[in-house]
Amino acid sequence: MRLPSLRGEDKQDTHSRWATRWTDQRSPGNMLLILAVMMATCLSSLASTQTAIAGEPERALGAQISRTGWLIVTWGDGKPGSNETSTIITLTDDAGETTPIRLDEALARPYGGILALNRKRVTVKGEWVNVHGMEVSTLQVESLQLDTSGIHLSG
Repeated sequence: MRLPSLRGEDKQDTHSRWATRWTDQRSPGNMLLILAVMMATCLSSLASTQTAIAGEPERALGAQISRTGWLIVTWGDGKPGSNETSTIITLTDDAGETTPIRLDEALARPYGGILALNRKRVTVKGEWVNVHGMEVSTLQVESLQLDTSGIHLSG
């Protein structure tokens, strides 16, 4: 079965009918309905974000926390010729949860420095802070000690 093709004027008529129908549907009531649905969607998203934050009170800025796990140091270089470098320090606990941390060299120095702590099991205590450019809170370490009770990474 062959479908009839639309001639140029038929296409234009179809477009005009659709445009007229759309304009008729843009009444103030319909526009308010669309606006209400959009606002409900945004508010629902905001509420779920607030629930997630409320569900993790230990992630509230300034909250004190203690974590034990493996300290991992990752070094990165910037673009060639930029002489930029970055160091990312994380702590991975026994459940596999990784926490970004900020560790001052002065706290690491008694243990041989940050390099010596790489891949060592430690217990850190500190508070959650916001770091510019990061989407998640970072644990600012205020105290650190080696954890000799657990298994250490090898190799």
